[in-house]
Amino acid sequence: MEIPKKAKKLLSTGNIAIGILVIAGVFCIIASIEAMQRNYDLRSKVADETRRRHQLELEIAELEYQRVWRASEEFQELSLKRRFNLANEGEIILELPAPADWVVQRAEEASRASAEELETEELPNWRVWVKFLFGS
Repeated sequence: MEIPKKAKKLLSTGNIAIGILVIAGVFCIIASIEAMQRNYDLRSKVADETRRRHQLELEIAELEYQRVWRASEEFQELSLKRRFNLANEGEIILELPAPADWVVQRAEEASRASAEELETEELPNWRVWVKFLFGS
C-alpha cells in the first residue's frame, strides 16, 4: 500500500519540524504564564508582609510613646488628679451633673430619626442639586 502524495507532503520533514516547534512554543508559553502567575502571587505576599511589618512598626512606636507618656510625671499627676479629684493651688474643680435621662433619650430618638430620614429619602439627582443650591 502506497502513501498518497498529499500525505507525503504533509508528513515531510519540514512540516514535522514546524509541528514540533509549535508544540514546544505552546509549552513554553504555558510555562511562562505559570511563572508570571507565581511571581505575581509572591509579589502580593511580599507587599502584604511589608504592609503588615509597617503596621507593626507603627504600633510599636505608638506603644513606646504611650509607655514614655505613662512614665512621665505629668501623666501621673493628671492621673492622680482625676482619680482622687485633687487640684493644685489656684485650680478649681468643676463637677457637672450627669445629663437627665430624658435628655439622653431625646438625643437618641433624634439621632435615630435623622438616620432613618437619610436612609429612606431617595431623591433624583437634579432635586438634590436644587435642594443644595437653593435650600428648598
